[in-house]
Amino acid sequence: MYTPFLLVGLLRWRRVEPWGLVAHEDPAATKMLAPLDKVIEDITTHVQEQPNLQKYVDILEQCREELLGNGQNPDLLSDINLLAK
Repeated sequence: MYTPFLLVGLLRWRRVEPWGLVAHEDPAATKMLAPLDKVIEDITTHVQEQPNLQKYVDILEQCREELLGNGQNPDLLSDINLLAK
């Protein structure tokens, strides 16, 4: 869960640049979207056998929403940190 934690931490750059790391506005964010989608898809295929993985899918989907500029969870960093423990 270290990678999503770093990603969401980088999103704090939006305080300086509102369109920073927003997919389809920032090329770096757009490049991050496809690998994130692939990880979400991969983990989702294993949720039925391992239901505890759903919480990771939920966090990663929230990270995806943040990349798209649609995030709604102001506590996402805290949630990731709690999940990692």
